[in-house]
Amino acid sequence: MDSGLLGALSEPRTREELSARLEVARPELLDAILELGSSLGEISEKSGRYRVTGSRSRALQAERNDALAALVEANVTYYNDVFRNFSRRLKGAPLDEGIRSIGPLVARVSRISEPFVEHFLREVVRERRPRRILDIGCGSGQNLRTVLEEDPRTEGVGLEVDPEVVTQGRENLRAWGLDARVAVFSGDVRAIPEEVQGPFDLILLFSVIYYFTLPDRIALLQALRNRVSPGGALVIATSCRGENADLFSANLNLATSSMEGLTPLPEVAEMEAHLREGGFDSVLRKRLIARTNYFGFIAS
Repeated sequence: MDSGLLGALSEPRTREELSARLEVARPELLDAILELGSSLGEISEKSGRYRVTGSRSRALQAERNDALAALVEANVTYYNDVFRNFSRRLKGAPLDEGIRSIGPLVARVSRISEPFVEHFLREVVRERRPRRILDIGCGSGQNLRTVLEEDPRTEGVGLEVDPEVVTQGRENLRAWGLDARVAVFSGDVRAIPEEVQGPFDLILLFSVIYYFTLPDRIALLQALRNRVSPGGALVIATSCRGENADLFSANLNLATSSMEGLTPLPEVAEMEAHLREGGFDSVLRKRLIARTNYFGFIAS
């Protein structure tokens, strides 16, 4: 995962080639992980060259499965810390501050829900035909891509707080040939840059709401309400607490409750109440993935 070993084994390599490519300072650890991989049947060695042979590792190597690889990496790294230090935090120890360093990984993990989000978003765009949209926490730029491809007359603006993710999003949009119709800015929505003032026909806030405390959340929704054009809408996608037994949402809620700068997931009724308190008169709700607590909210 984050060591780069699977990527380095995209083709057979010797121990020395792996050591140089991975900038290994502790060769005994490289030997140990190669031995473990061999014991699990995921790695094999022939004529001094190591290669990936296990179906699970080959699947994680595939570019199309990058979101799955990111989820495995997240479970091994920052989700692992959630459980490892749970008892200390339960008794008042400081929350984990790692959220500031995992932006790119979170952006990759979020791609797991892309097919479901895309279907929902295309429905919204076909119904509302927005001319100008704002995507807050735009990540990889995939949501902007969906909207702009659905309606060729639409122009977009993306806002992302993590500079590394901003670069990633800009590169993706350029590769998709959409950079002439969209601009991505680095900044925090709590201090919106001048270029992102609006108004917008559609504002997207996907998997972001739990980055805000309750007082900040209401203030944010009120500020966004003032940037929605007449007849426009704020569209939120988020995992929620409560509705069903949903392992993914329950695990995410434990993680967001354990990290400095994040909050517990909202309950469905709580999210709807917050939107109305933020100044939206109409709130529609749709479950985006069957038998989960992943919902889309359309507030206008």
